Amino acid sequence: MKIFITNDAYLPGFRFGGPVRSLANLVDWLGERYEIYIFTKDRDLGDAQGYPDLPANQWVTCGTAKVFYASPVQHTVARARAELASIQPDVVYLNGLWERMTRGLLKARLPKTRYVIAPRGTLGVGALAIKPWKKKLGLLLMRSSLQDLVWHATAESEAGEVRQVIGSQETVCLASNLLERRVANAVELLPSERRAGPTRMVAFSRLSRKKNFDHLLRSLAEVRGEFTLDIIGPEEDAAYTAELKALAGKLQPDQVVRFLGGKTPAELQGLLPSYDFFALPTQHENFGHVFVEAWAAGLPVIISDQTPWRDLAAKGIGWDIALSDTDRWVQVLQQCVEMEPECIRQLKVKSAAFAADLALNQPLAAYGALFEG
Repeated sequence: MKIFITNDAYLPGFRFGGPVRSLANLVDWLGERYEIYIFTKDRDLGDAQGYPDLPANQWVTCGTAKVFYASPVQHTVARARAELASIQPDVVYLNGLWERMTRGLLKARLPKTRYVIAPRGTLGVGALAIKPWKKKLGLLLMRSSLQDLVWHATAESEAGEVRQVIGSQETVCLASNLLERRVANAVELLPSERRAGPTRMVAFSRLSRKKNFDHLLRSLAEVRGEFTLDIIGPEEDAAYTAELKALAGKLQPDQVVRFLGGKTPAELQGLLPSYDFFALPTQHENFGHVFVEAWAAGLPVIISDQTPWRDLAAKGIGWDIALSDTDRWVQVLQQCVEMEPECIRQLKVKSAAFAADLALNQPLAAYGALFEG
């Protein structure tokens, strides 16, 4: 079976976030089962040049997949349609709802081909609240082309979003994102001991308003005691980054915030075990690879209730807090700053064990239903 996949980025890119990781894991787990073709851009987010040593505008073998790294001139709907006509796939798997490639390929579908679309969190309440009128108009204009698709939901919450926004009659397949194989060994990779010093927090993701870093910094402004916070991620909005740095500058002298910029996956994996907690009050996530990455490094997470991951405190792996409950955010962050090292260690072990259990129970059969029906 041939699967033709579109996404704005693929390996070795990493700045586009979770969707790249999702596709890389899909190829790793299913590349031997399916013949996978990925049509993508030849550069990472914000790069002026293409990937070095990777030929553009031709199919290249990357692991068990074939990848077409299109230059800006060739990353067009017309070129994608030409490649589709040549390959004649059984499945076209479109990542993202608002992408130009998704909209263009849905307007002229191949006959007898299964079209699968992964909205990647774009239909959540928090996501639709950003530029809402533009998105309402977009959905109205796309309504006819969004019929008779198979929708890929990565959680029950996202399946509900598809049915509510697109229609209750839509075909929705639930298949949680696949994880890296190394996560199964998360507990074994934990550091043997914690370094002395103040509580160390980290927040990593793209520096965009949707991720709500400003909410975190405003909450920390009410916390008393010594701590450090490293914010890791590529800058997406210069004005927003300046706003975050201004908020960080208002904290107490013994409360240190550093902006470390983007890091490669390998660099991030090396850094994370040195922290105590991960925090991100995101406005919406359909899955959240960053949370799994944090748990795999032994970090309990402090996140909003706008994700599929709930009841974290009962599991001993973090906290999920309503964005409107500002007092609770301050209370939990204060608790983390004051927490004894042994309590932190116990949370870290539970977090790593939770990630390992997820990795050992991959939903491979669900992907068979998604692609094969």
